[in-house]
Amino acid sequence: MRVLYVALTRAEEKLILVGTVPSLEKAMAEWEQNVMHTDWILPASVRYQAKNYLQWIGSAFVRHPNYSELMGATDIAGRVRLPTNMRLRIEKCDYQEFLTVDTYTRLDSSWFDIVKNGKKPVEQSSYFNEIQERLSFQYGFSEEASVRSKQSVTEVKRQFSVVDSFSDTRFTRSTQPVSFDRPRFLQERQLTATERGTAMHTVMQALSLKSTPTADSITTLLDNLVLREIMSEEQVASIQVDSILSFFDSELGRLMLANPDFTLREIPFSYKVPANRIHPDVDTREQIIVQGMIDVMIELDDQLIIIDYKTDQITGKFENGWLGGEAILKKRYQVQMDMYREAIEQIIGRQVDHVYLYFFDGDHVCELTGGD
Repeated sequence: MRVLYVALTRAEEKLILVGTVPSLEKAMAEWEQNVMHTDWILPASVRYQAKNYLQWIGSAFVRHPNYSELMGATDIAGRVRLPTNMRLRIEKCDYQEFLTVDTYTRLDSSWFDIVKNGKKPVEQSSYFNEIQERLSFQYGFSEEASVRSKQSVTEVKRQFSVVDSFSDTRFTRSTQPVSFDRPRFLQERQLTATERGTAMHTVMQALSLKSTPTADSITTLLDNLVLREIMSEEQVASIQVDSILSFFDSELGRLMLANPDFTLREIPFSYKVPANRIHPDVDTREQIIVQGMIDVMIELDDQLIIIDYKTDQITGKFENGWLGGEAILKKRYQVQMDMYREAIEQIIGRQVDHVYLYFFDGDHVCELTGGD
């Protein structure tokens, strides 16, 4: 039924369905057994017993207001007519119509020899020019067709990402070493970096800002998230409670706690940008929708602040630690945060005063200014 649903819901203007039945009279008799059902959805028993798509369609079609007229059927007293503005056209064809071959075609079978042996036809069809025109048609917006109409900020960031010695752009490796490890499904599963980051964001969103979090209150929250099946035991095990406590001991954390009613978390947004801004090599005036999720926005009378949490590994990753990694990380996230800033300013019509990145690994904070 899912396949039929997809087929029926993809047409934009007109949908043509073709079906065959051994006997139209018998098929209509089966369909008309359902004319008294008042619900839009057919009973489960009817749907279960259907042997093909046409039985589903016919069983629903009998309740169309124009069924009797279109099918030439005798109207049934008390039959249900479900209201609809869907226009239908029915054509019934007997199979014998398709067995008839005109005399000219039957006598002149030379075309078959021409096609079979790849020869050039002696005569040119009267439809030659029309066929040639259709087969040689070129879509006038081929460049636009190569551009997604909707993209996430993360995807845009990847397109403009700065590749450095700490980045890895390889999605697959050309060769894989022979492994004698146990199959992956028998191994103890470990979370990916992305999954650990998602878990951390989930906790930061769920924490109450009405009081300063403590180790006990965070542990209680984690237990509750597992109980409500929002997080798994593996995800909870990856949460670094000390890092969360350090955040709320920082200036940004204290600012959130001091203004709980003016602090918004996990804010989704969508806004339009010119397509050639994201794809400079495409000559188009079309626009695309960019979507994203802002971790924290603090909206005060005198300033508007955006905070984005990061769970990147810093310890042991960069030479000279944070001093060696700060500039690299700023470049890595500049495009993303510029889009956050721009989206908020366009949507709420107010200037964003500060944009901060907070890295849990090492409790580092850096501020990004537009276009750095």
